[in-house]
Amino acid sequence: LVISMVIGTWLAISISRPVQKVTDAIYSIATGKRRERLDEIGPDELRSQARAVNYLVDQLRSLEQSRRQLLANLVHELGRPLGALRSAIHALGSGAAEDPKLLKDLTDGMDAETHRLQHLLEELANLYDKTLGDLELNLQWVSPTEWLPGVVRPWQAAAEEKKLRWEEDFQADMQPIRVDADRVAQIIGNMLSNAVKYTPAGGIIKVNASADDKNFIVRVSDSGVGVQAEEKEKIFQPFYRGDPSRRIKQGMGLGLTIARDLALAHGGKLELEERPGGGSAFLLTLPYESETTTQAKPEA
Repeated sequence: LVISMVIGTWLAISISRPVQKVTDAIYSIATGKRRERLDEIGPDELRSQARAVNYLVDQLRSLEQSRRQLLANLVHELGRPLGALRSAIHALGSGAAEDPKLLKDLTDGMDAETHRLQHLLEELANLYDKTLGDLELNLQWVSPTEWLPGVVRPWQAAAEEKKLRWEEDFQADMQPIRVDADRVAQIIGNMLSNAVKYTPAGGIIKVNASADDKNFIVRVSDSGVGVQAEEKEKIFQPFYRGDPSRRIKQGMGLGLTIARDLALAHGGKLELEERPGGGSAFLLTLPYESETTTQAKPEA
């Protein structure tokens, strides 16, 4: 009888302790005091309970990471157009207003950046019913020949303010493409922002745009510090900022992640080209026909 009581007590303790652990973990999760996983040990029933708690912990971690990344994305994307506006204002204050064509390009670019800021503020106002799912694109037909100069002009002002040489070569009469103009401007803006940021004074930035029967292509290259081979894939990861001894510590390491996601949403791609001679070169390729953007072109 005594042995039976000892065994019964031992079993009760052996079972109650893991159950109490699960109970305590649930209360701790509910009050925000716990984010650690439980050890999945013991009988099947206890392992099942621990597994359920661990699933909850994983989901909460994922949601918290998504929340932080979303907020960081918003901070980054609000800062980029503000930087372009500031550079354009400095250019106007330095005499750019005396050149009618440059004045028009700068003011058009400034207007586009304020429009993108408004779009971001609208997204912020509606965050409560949005998720981190597929991006919603406002697709429309855009003529790259007419639209692209206004997108790049504020960044030309930023480059010249930093004493960088600016070269651009845009193919004439590029055929219209169906894209979300604001989103593609974000991609190109991030490419140019990086080029300006990581190229020292006296360097050069080149912007090329062309189109063929299948793709619209924008290439941004610079003579800056470049990207090492082992960093080639990492630079597209969220929060990655490269070797601090080689790159200036600016931004949150989100620009290229956002840009690539936007390119993929259009059925396109954003790539880092091999550049043995130094510097960096990023290539944006957007298809004229994809599952996302295909629609009959409107008649002229």
